Amino acid sequence: MARVRTLEKRHSEECGCPEEHFEIYGFAEVIIHMEPDGSGEAFIDFGDWQEEKEFQCADIDDLRQKTVDYITSLEMVD
Repeated sequence: MARVRTLEKRHSEECGCPEEHFEIYGFAEVIIHMEPDGSGEAFIDFGDWQEEKEFQCADIDDLRQKTVDYITSLEMVD
């Protein structure tokens, strides 16, 4: 099970959409951004590289879970 530490929950200053900033395993920092149309983006910083990933999701909790599931599915995460 992934260890997730929430660093901040907020609304975007630009558009007002929900965002969260969290850390997974102390291995990756992530900012997720939930759009009103049910799409969401994850901006993932692995330290040596960054990645953007898009998801269809029901809400911010679903977006967080899909992001954690994606990161923990990568071979480099034990």
